[in-house]
Amino acid sequence: MLHVAFLRSQVAHAKIVSIDVSSALQRPGVVAAFVAGDLGDYWQPGPLLVPPPPIAGIVCHQRTQVPLAKGKVRHVGEPW
Repeated sequence: MLHVAFLRSQVAHAKIVSIDVSSALQRPGVVAAFVAGDLGDYWQPGPLLVPPPPIAGIVCHQRTQVPLAKGKVRHVGEPW
């Protein structure tokens, strides 16, 4: 059985200069480590897990959540 874990941003806004996954790959039991660039065509906005309730006069974009941050993080807790 495989499990997944995400490294989440500890800062509210930052430019991603580089991500080195080599130390993660050396940990016992780690099968793979991915960054946004590894996802290729799979890196694209997906549906929100919990869409907001409808609000009259406001349009909510339902496909704004990306799987991993690419280029910058936008909020604390964003997976990268």
